[in-house]
Amino acid sequence: MTPEERWAYDLAVVPYSSKSANLADYGCYGIPVVAPAAGVVVEIHDGEPDQTPGVLVKNPVNPGGNWIAIQLDETGTFLILAHLKPDRMMVSAGDHVSEGQELGRCGNSGNSSEPHIHIHHQRENPRVTARGWAEGLPLYFRDLDGDAMPQGGLDGGIVQHIGANE
Repeated sequence: MTPEERWAYDLAVVPYSSKSANLADYGCYGIPVVAPAAGVVVEIHDGEPDQTPGVLVKNPVNPGGNWIAIQLDETGTFLILAHLKPDRMMVSAGDHVSEGQELGRCGNSGNSSEPHIHIHHQRENPRVTARGWAEGLPLYFRDLDGDAMPQGGLDGGIVQHIGANE
Protein backbone atom coordinates (compact mmCIF):
# COMPACT_ATOMS: atom_id res chain seq x y z
CA MET A 1 0.00 0.00 0.00
CA THR A 2 1.33 3.43 -0.93
CA PRO A 3 0.87 6.55 1.29
CA GLU A 4 -1.90 8.00 -0.87
CA GLU A 5 -3.89 4.77 -0.41
CA ARG A 6 -3.91 5.02 3.39
CA TRP A 7 -7.64 5.82 3.42
CA ALA A 8 -8.56 3.96 0.21
CA TYR A 9 -11.64 1.84 -0.32
CA ASP A 10 -12.16 -1.04 -2.72
CA LEU A 11 -15.84 -1.11 -3.68
CA ALA A 12 -17.47 -4.29 -4.96
CA VAL A 13 -21.02 -5.41 -5.66
CA VAL A 14 -22.58 -8.77 -4.79
CA PRO A 15 -21.69 -11.30 -6.02
CA TYR A 16 -17.98 -10.82 -5.41
CA SER A 17 -15.19 -13.29 -4.65
CA SER A 18 -17.10 -15.83 -6.71
CA LYS A 19 -13.88 -17.71 -7.57
CA SER A 20 -15.00 -17.65 -11.21
CA ALA A 21 -12.60 -16.80 -14.04
CA ASN A 22 -15.52 -15.21 -15.94
CA LEU A 23 -15.72 -11.42 -15.50
CA ALA A 24 -19.49 -11.43 -16.05
CA ASP A 25 -19.96 -13.56 -12.90
CA TYR A 26 -19.06 -10.55 -10.73
CA GLY A 27 -21.82 -8.09 -9.84
CA CYS A 28 -19.57 -5.07 -10.27
CA TYR A 29 -18.26 -5.84 -13.75
CA GLY A 30 -19.50 -3.47 -16.43
CA ILE A 31 -21.80 -1.38 -14.23
CA PRO A 32 -21.59 2.42 -14.48
CA VAL A 33 -19.09 4.25 -12.30
CA VAL A 34 -20.27 7.75 -11.44
CA ALA A 35 -18.52 10.85 -10.12
CA PRO A 36 -18.84 10.87 -6.33
CA ALA A 37 -18.50 14.67 -6.31
CA ALA A 38 -18.24 17.58 -8.74
CA GLY A 39 -14.86 18.56 -10.12
CA VAL A 40 -12.53 18.71 -13.09
CA VAL A 41 -11.03 15.60 -14.66
CA VAL A 42 -7.29 16.28 -14.50
CA GLU A 43 -6.00 12.99 -15.88
CA ILE A 44 -7.17 9.73 -17.40
CA HIS A 45 -5.27 6.55 -18.11
CA ASP A 46 -7.00 4.09 -20.48
CA GLY A 47 -6.05 1.13 -22.65
CA GLU A 48 -5.03 -1.43 -20.02
CA PRO A 49 -6.75 -4.80 -20.57
CA ASP A 50 -9.05 -6.38 -18.01
CA GLN A 51 -7.37 -9.20 -16.09
CA THR A 52 -8.77 -12.69 -15.61
CA PRO A 53 -10.30 -12.84 -12.11
CA GLY A 54 -8.17 -14.76 -9.65
CA VAL A 55 -4.99 -14.21 -11.67
CA LEU A 56 -3.08 -11.27 -10.22
CA VAL A 57 -0.86 -9.76 -12.90
CA LYS A 58 1.57 -7.21 -11.47
CA ASN A 59 1.65 -3.97 -13.44
CA PRO A 60 4.25 -1.76 -11.73
CA VAL A 61 3.81 1.05 -14.27
CA ASN A 62 -0.01 1.29 -14.01
CA PRO A 63 -1.15 -0.68 -10.94
CA GLY A 64 -4.52 1.12 -11.05
CA GLY A 65 -5.10 -0.08 -14.59
CA ASN A 66 -7.52 2.33 -16.24
CA TRP A 67 -8.18 5.26 -13.94
CA ILE A 68 -9.57 8.77 -13.64
CA ALA A 69 -8.34 11.61 -11.41
CA ILE A 70 -10.79 14.38 -10.46
CA GLN A 71 -9.87 17.65 -8.74
CA LEU A 72 -12.77 18.34 -6.41
CA ASP A 73 -14.55 21.69 -6.70
CA GLU A 74 -15.24 21.80 -2.97
CA THR A 75 -11.71 21.20 -1.63
CA GLY A 76 -9.23 21.36 -4.52
CA THR A 77 -7.99 17.89 -3.51
CA PHE A 78 -8.04 14.86 -5.81
CA LEU A 79 -10.08 11.65 -6.07
CA ILE A 80 -8.65 8.68 -7.95
CA LEU A 81 -11.02 5.98 -9.27
CA ALA A 82 -9.19 2.93 -10.60
CA HIS A 83 -9.60 -0.51 -12.23
CA LEU A 84 -12.06 0.75 -14.84
CA LYS A 85 -13.04 -1.19 -17.95
CA PRO A 86 -10.85 -0.41 -20.98
CA ASP A 87 -12.12 1.83 -23.76
CA ARG A 88 -15.29 2.78 -21.85
CA MET A 89 -14.34 6.23 -20.52
CA MET A 90 -17.22 8.69 -20.84
CA VAL A 91 -15.18 11.82 -20.00
CA SER A 92 -11.88 13.40 -21.02
CA ALA A 93 -9.17 15.33 -19.21
CA GLY A 94 -10.33 18.92 -18.77
CA ASP A 95 -14.03 18.03 -18.53
CA HIS A 96 -16.02 19.36 -15.59
CA VAL A 97 -18.11 16.54 -14.08
CA SER A 98 -21.18 16.77 -11.87
CA GLU A 99 -21.87 14.54 -8.91
CA GLY A 100 -23.56 11.39 -10.25
CA GLN A 101 -22.33 11.83 -13.84
CA GLU A 102 -21.20 8.58 -15.47
CA LEU A 103 -17.42 8.37 -15.87
CA GLY A 104 -16.94 4.85 -17.20
CA ARG A 105 -17.62 1.22 -16.32
CA CYS A 106 -16.30 -1.04 -13.58
CA GLY A 107 -13.56 -3.32 -14.82
CA ASN A 108 -10.68 -5.47 -13.66
CA SER A 109 -7.66 -3.68 -15.11
CA GLY A 110 -4.27 -3.23 -13.44
CA ASN A 111 -3.27 -5.01 -10.22
CA SER A 112 -6.72 -6.40 -9.54
CA SER A 113 -7.79 -9.89 -8.50
CA GLU A 114 -11.49 -9.37 -9.21
CA PRO A 115 -13.75 -6.60 -10.59
CA HIS A 116 -14.07 -3.68 -8.18
CA ILE A 117 -13.51 0.07 -8.02
CA HIS A 118 -10.60 1.42 -6.02
CA ILE A 119 -11.12 4.96 -4.75
CA HIS A 120 -8.75 7.13 -2.80
CA HIS A 121 -8.45 10.80 -1.90
CA GLN A 122 -5.14 12.66 -1.98
CA ARG A 123 -3.82 16.16 -1.49
CA GLU A 124 -1.40 16.32 -4.44
CA ASN A 125 -2.18 16.46 -8.16
CA PRO A 126 -1.32 13.03 -9.66
CA ARG A 127 -0.08 14.78 -12.82
CA VAL A 128 2.65 16.45 -10.74
CA THR A 129 3.37 14.10 -7.83
CA ALA A 130 4.68 10.60 -8.56
CA ARG A 131 2.74 7.60 -7.30
CA GLY A 132 3.81 6.75 -3.76
CA TRP A 133 4.62 10.33 -2.79
CA ALA A 134 1.18 11.88 -2.32
CA GLU A 135 -0.51 12.41 1.05
CA GLY A 136 -3.60 10.24 1.45
CA LEU A 137 -6.68 11.90 2.92
CA PRO A 138 -9.81 10.43 4.55
CA LEU A 139 -12.93 9.91 2.45
CA TYR A 140 -16.29 11.03 3.74
CA PHE A 141 -19.59 9.52 2.64
CA ARG A 142 -22.35 12.10 2.78
CA ASP A 143 -25.80 10.95 3.97
CA LEU A 144 -24.46 7.62 5.24
CA ASP A 145 -24.43 6.86 8.95
CA GLY A 146 -22.30 4.12 10.37
CA ASP A 147 -19.01 3.38 12.03
CA ALA A 148 -16.26 5.82 11.20
CA MET A 149 -13.03 4.71 9.56
CA PRO A 150 -10.69 3.72 12.41
CA GLN A 151 -7.94 6.18 13.35
CA GLY A 152 -5.06 5.48 10.95
CA GLY A 153 -7.22 3.63 8.42
CA LEU A 154 -7.57 -0.09 7.77
CA ASP A 155 -4.88 -2.48 6.66
CA GLY A 156 -6.57 -4.83 4.21
CA GLY A 157 -9.73 -5.23 6.28
CA ILE A 158 -13.24 -5.62 4.94
CA VAL A 159 -15.92 -3.07 5.77
CA GLN A 160 -19.48 -4.36 6.11
CA HIS A 161 -21.37 -4.47 2.84
CA ILE A 162 -23.89 -1.69 2.37
CA GLY A 163 -26.51 -2.44 -0.27
CA ALA A 164 -27.59 0.11 -2.84
CA ASN A 165 -31.05 0.41 -1.27
CA GLU A 166 -29.95 0.37 2.37
